[in-house]
Amino acid sequence: MLQLIGKTDVGKVRKTNQDDYAYGQLPGGAVWAVVCDGMGGANGGSVASSMAVRSIEHSIQSRYDGRTDDEAVRALLFSALMDANAQVYARAGQDVSLYGMGTTVVACIATADLLFVAHAGDSRAYLLDREATQLTRDHSVVQEMVDSGEITAEEARNHPNKNIITRALGVEPALKIDFGAHPFPKGAGVLLCSDGLSNLVESESFVQAMREDSETAAEKLTALANENGGTDNITVVMIVNRNDQE
Repeated sequence: MLQLIGKTDVGKVRKTNQDDYAYGQLPGGAVWAVVCDGMGGANGGSVASSMAVRSIEHSIQSRYDGRTDDEAVRALLFSALMDANAQVYARAGQDVSLYGMGTTVVACIATADLLFVAHAGDSRAYLLDREATQLTRDHSVVQEMVDSGEITAEEARNHPNKNIITRALGVEPALKIDFGAHPFPKGAGVLLCSDGLSNLVESESFVQAMREDSETAAEKLTALANENGGTDNITVVMIVNRNDQE
């Protein structure tokens, strides 16, 4: 059994929540999940993230055909994200108040033994097993500075340009998407989150929360981010592979 848990919270600083998420079951026991963190204008971020999540949800639910090989799932996730990109980009072009809006995206499809992740931006996916392993690489200015050796990973945590991303859904007519396929061990979990969590909570706490009580893990991690300042919207989605407990 694959268990799904999710929560989003406005945090302690922002007036509105521009994050959105969704998840659901698929035929054959697979599941899917998506997290988006919107940006742009007074309400553009909320519009972008909501549009993207609803579009991706529809694409995955209507097009999933039960195949779980890398090629089939990659094609499904890419088409889902590209369709969402086209919709958000078109909407931004139709309404001057929404010009420039966009959203990060991290989406996954999981089976009892495999995990597929597609993303653009700095919302992340982590595999939670003996430790938390980041499965995604941030598409951000600061990550590029780390990769080039200009700054260290520790310096990146509090860099003033940390929130400047280099890819986002809905900003350009085309979207470059990263994809990864990974084993999904029994008893492990996968966590999708916006940077409102990853910037404020150490990844070790992700595993601890899952191990203590997966039912309340999203609630606990959201509360911890708020205890640490709650400087951004916080979204957490967790998929736990409970097959070893059946």
